[in-house]
Amino acid sequence: MFGCIKRGAAIAAVLALTSGGAAYAAAGGAGTETFTEHQHGVELFSFPTENPCTGAKGTLAAIASNAVFHVTTQADGNFWVTGTAEGTATFTPEEAGGLFYSGHFASWFGEALNEKNSVSHDTGTFVLKGSDGSRVIVHMTSHLSTNAHGAITVQFEKFSSRCG
Repeated sequence: MFGCIKRGAAIAAVLALTSGGAAYAAAGGAGTETFTEHQHGVELFSFPTENPCTGAKGTLAAIASNAVFHVTTQADGNFWVTGTAEGTATFTPEEAGGLFYSGHFASWFGEALNEKNSVSHDTGTFVLKGSDGSRVIVHMTSHLSTNAHGAITVQFEKFSSRCG
């Protein structure tokens, strides 16, 4: 269930959060611009996946009750972006009568880019209760760093799930 969330959720969050109107403001630095967007009730993603406890196929969806997206860019090309969201997550089984799960999620991602390196990292936690009373807790973290030549210097993905 959740194995392919990492990068896809971050991208979906960026797209969802930037779809509304936004205000740009000069931040006092020469050529520095910032952008902050607050959203409520936004669907971040919905995609097919598998339940990590049973292997049953279904659809995982997340609706952000609260989400904040922030970007800072500088004239020299330096760039920072972060996003935080929390809200309701559901897993709807493909098979009729299968276990339905609902609960809460919280996620964060950040990216930074300058002439010397870039970093991209994210983390997310999902706590869901099944229609049979069982629980699924999933946590994931990933990180990617590159140097000025674009070579990867650090990369990892960690995924854990608890069923019960």
